[in-house]
Amino acid sequence: MFLFVTWDAILGKYYLDKFCEADSGTYINSYARIAGIYFAEKPREDIAQAFLDRGFDFIEVGEKGSYRRYF
Repeated sequence: MFLFVTWDAILGKYYLDKFCEADSGTYINSYARIAGIYFAEKPREDIAQAFLDRGFDFIEVGEKGSYRRYF
């Protein structure tokens, strides 16, 4: 009766142990610096300034082919 309630936990632990042995490893994620960002919305200087303060070099904001670039 005790195993009736916990049988899935026992099988789950077995599965996870085998999965970790087979597919585990060290993964190295690289980071790339992004110089600018584009928003498809109406240009607003307060939003652009907020992102420029976070470290972007420029922000492009605009709609339908015309955009404004903030430095």
